[in-house]
Amino acid sequence: MSQLFFEAFEGLNRMAPGSRDTTRRALALLESGFSPDHILDIGCGTGTVTLHLAEAFPRAHITAVDNHRPFLDRLGQRAREAGLDGRIRPLCRDMLDMGLPEGSVDLIWSEGAIYLAGFDRGLRAWTPLLRPGGVMAVSDACWTTAQPDPVIRAWWTAEYPDITTVEDRLSQIEQAGCTVLDHFIQPVTDWSEEYYRPLQANLDKLALKYPEHPEAASVLAALQEEIDLHRAYGHQYSYGFFLIKPGQAR
Repeated sequence: MSQLFFEAFEGLNRMAPGSRDTTRRALALLESGFSPDHILDIGCGTGTVTLHLAEAFPRAHITAVDNHRPFLDRLGQRAREAGLDGRIRPLCRDMLDMGLPEGSVDLIWSEGAIYLAGFDRGLRAWTPLLRPGGVMAVSDACWTTAQPDPVIRAWWTAEYPDITTVEDRLSQIEQAGCTVLDHFIQPVTDWSEEYYRPLQANLDKLALKYPEHPEAASVLAALQEEIDLHRAYGHQYSYGFFLIKPGQAR
């Protein structure tokens, strides 16, 4: 991706829609007493969720994976400042080639990143990494209406053809040989307030910084279109958050 794209996200705590409340809500759905030793945070960005997980599980060690080194450098700095660098290992790898042994992870966490692999592909690639009794928590784009407006349907089809309904996601999980422990739809504020508001501020600054830069104009226009479309149609889609366990329910 263009360096200008990453510059647009510089300084942001989140690389995707989400919130501390949503992370807490998902954590609360885990079985009482669940205490992972090894957590894998996939698509960690600058580590906001990684730090939440470290706080929630004070004995766990976390492998935080991203393929953009500057994000991991920022995570490393934040971990040191929080006194957590001994428990958090940043790993710069592709999410489909992390070099981790099968059966080595108790909890896989991935907020707003599985789309990079594709939901079904990511699910099937990551599940073998879990130990017996392990759990995977992922969020991904889902329609929240049966008939989305043609404008937003066309945009999502171009950007992420894998978007589908929650029901289809549940079916994909079952077909992959897994069980859904629970799921929910994230609130619109995870997009509008937690993600797009700070991103819009960055875009406004970059527009002033690169007033006659063709590549910057293209990157900024694409991100602005995404924000504007959410303002108009954000009630028709969101992230579905799924807690998944390998194996079929008995």
